[in-house]
Amino acid sequence: MATTSIEGTKLGLTIALAISLLFFVLGLCYPILMAKTTLLGFNISTESIYLTDTIHHFYENNDWFMVAVIGITTLVFPVYKYLDMLNRILGFIPVSEFYEKVIAQLDKWSMLEVFVIALVILSVKTNSSFMSMSVKSGVYFLAASVIVRMLISSYMAFTKKPGTF
Repeated sequence: MATTSIEGTKLGLTIALAISLLFFVLGLCYPILMAKTTLLGFNISTESIYLTDTIHHFYENNDWFMVAVIGITTLVFPVYKYLDMLNRILGFIPVSEFYEKVIAQLDKWSMLEVFVIALVILSVKTNSSFMSMSVKSGVYFLAASVIVRMLISSYMAFTKKPGTF
């Protein structure tokens, strides 16, 4: 019976992780902002802004530091965390105690990606009589992916027993 319970928990956590990953991918595929430019009440232009557009913008302007910060925190860290969580759930590769400590320290930075998204939004959000920005569905998908991943991580930390997760 205990084996069935553990397998059921692993299945549930894997499904929840897949849902979080789906939200993450949708957050990358859908716009995070909508920029609208108006003049004298007439709509001059409307532009959807995607998270990857910010990386591309900084790349075109040779701002390598911002490319690295945004790329690492919004693309590399999340993908790495998904792979690590899947490994911790299913136990594909045994990990050392040192590795677990390093990962625990990195998990403390999991909100950094949300912070970077907030900074990107704040840096381009200029509501004036000519331009306005509005938050779009990509932000909500990204936020949902982080929340679900944090819930999974919290559950795994709370229920951790020797030899599991």
